[in-house]
Amino acid sequence: MTSWSFLSRLGEAQILMPAMVSALAWLSWRVGLPAVRAGALWLLMLAGAGLVTLTTKLAFIGWGLGWAWADFTGVSGHTLAATAVLPPLASLATGRQSVRGRAVLLAVAVLLAIVVGVSRVVLGAHSVSEVLAGWLLGAAVSSLAVQRLNGLNSRRHDWSLLLVLAVWGLSAMTSAPATRSHERVTEWALRLSGHSQPFVRADLHRPRSATRVPGP
Repeated sequence: MTSWSFLSRLGEAQILMPAMVSALAWLSWRVGLPAVRAGALWLLMLAGAGLVTLTTKLAFIGWGLGWAWADFTGVSGHTLAATAVLPPLASLATGRQSVRGRAVLLAVAVLLAIVVGVSRVVLGAHSVSEVLAGWLLGAAVSSLAVQRLNGLNSRRHDWSLLLVLAVWGLSAMTSAPATRSHERVTEWALRLSGHSQPFVRADLHRPRSATRVPGP
């Protein structure tokens, strides 16, 4: 596994979602209803962004719907997940510590999300436009979630949560099986469209008269 492949794993839902749900459960146990409401909103927004991402992928893989001028075949799910989840997790872990301390941890989380997006381009999984779409969509979710979660953790320094999240992330990135999300989305797209072969990026840039149409 290359270093870029390793870093890219930080955007996998199978790694981020358990950390997100566990952190919210921990916060809800300590804070109560306000944390439940904030967490529910965060999950709802993430689900909505995920649905948008899934729709763009299905539209291209199943029907070839994309934008050739932008080299766009669907929002980067890894970039979306990292951008939407990592900064709010950092906000939860910082508690009520100094403004500088919060800013540093949030900056690190944002930087990691940026690195995940860059890794998707380097690995050839996504184009720049697809990663940018993931960043923008994830940032919308993340900013609202951070606003709602900000200050709910009453401890000034809660390094225990930060340590647990860091250990989980590193262990999962090294030991968890590779995600098969693209394969699953492709299967769904083919079932919905009735085509036998998926559209691929090369089809997006074919001349209109030479566009391949997968058979039923």
